[in-house]
Amino acid sequence: SVLRTTPVVRVLFAIMVLFGAVYGSFDTSAISYTESIGMAMLASIVFAAESVFSVVVSFLFGLARFKMPMHRQVVVFAVMFGLLYGLFMFVGSPTSLLMISCLSAMGYAPLYITANLACERAVPIEHLTEALSWIASGMSIGMVIGPVSAGAVVDGFGPLAGFDLTAGFALAIVVLVLCCAPVLRKRLRPTGVNESQREGGAR
Repeated sequence: SVLRTTPVVRVLFAIMVLFGAVYGSFDTSAISYTESIGMAMLASIVFAAESVFSVVVSFLFGLARFKMPMHRQVVVFAVMFGLLYGLFMFVGSPTSLLMISCLSAMGYAPLYITANLACERAVPIEHLTEALSWIASGMSIGMVIGPVSAGAVVDGFGPLAGFDLTAGFALAIVVLVLCCAPVLRKRLRPTGVNESQREGGAR
């Protein structure tokens, strides 16, 4: 398994588990909170606004070209994601929920896209499909962990506590990526390695 043999894939897999947990817990917490204050429709508005911001950022990010090494991009965008979604600990009203949801949405595309690009650089071309499958699986696992844990926290401590859990998952990404930065720096191939492999394979 490429998960066993490639340290970068393991790091990215763990990041994506937490990534999925952030979104899973956020969805559950947002629905629980808006229902508790008698504004159930607000959750739909929040999700729609977040999606619009995320799509716009995805488009702009796709146009950008970064000169940073790939390992540094992973660290920078993972830290940015973690800090933006860490703001959910400050949710205390419908207005703050909407504002923080839109602001944090700016961190989704950069981390998701960069994680997949880093995965592509980390493995030989013949193992790329498996490696990307592990990344997707990590996010799916997180999307299960998030709602389950958020539901338990909301039941035990109230709807706002669910947002604290979301922030906790997000900040755990910051800790994880900073601890694993040396692995990313050492193991990620420089730009162009897999591209040349593809060209050679095509010939």
